[in-house]
Amino acid sequence: MKPASTSHRRLLLMISLALTAAGCRNENPSDVQPELPADQTIVSEGVLVEVSAPDDQAPLPPAADLIIPGADQAHQKEIEEIEKKNTVTLEEIEATLYFGFDQASLSSEEMYDLKALSVQLKKLPNVAILIEGHTDERGPAIYNKDLGMRRAKSVADYLEAQGIKKSQMKLRSYGSERPAVTGYNKETWARNRRVELTVVAAG
Repeated sequence: MKPASTSHRRLLLMISLALTAAGCRNENPSDVQPELPADQTIVSEGVLVEVSAPDDQAPLPPAADLIIPGADQAHQKEIEEIEKKNTVTLEEIEATLYFGFDQASLSSEEMYDLKALSVQLKKLPNVAILIEGHTDERGPAIYNKDLGMRRAKSVADYLEAQGIKKSQMKLRSYGSERPAVTGYNKETWARNRRVELTVVAAG
């Protein structure tokens, strides 16, 4: 038998070393790095990295969207009590509704309030209400005027769906021109993103 060449011996030595190293890794499970838990935040060279949860884990809804047991029944009972009343004051059909940033859609709570208001308004067919849309001070004036009108229209559309006549509603948008409060912070902006309903005519 011919002696193995130098390159052949070197190849055999490399294979032997590789097998030995693999065996050492298998014999030391403590050296294996654990998987990063879902949703864990790590720091990578000063940069925060968010690790997402697996796709089969549905995220929890925001706290504001969680259903409160008995809430629907309580609101329905309140509306039924309003329907039974024989007298209505003008103050009972005036309200202020608030909106999220750059939003014109109604929340479920605002819908409950408008439902109760519509029950009252139906008893006063000769009363008209002014629906004014407002925004906070951020953004271009033209855009804010449009956003304020979209908010007012959302309210008017809902009231119309509850049986209120268009002739009883007048819409107007002031955009950011008439803030309810002044200041430059989140609380101030939240209070200025609103729709105000006021009585403008009574017969």
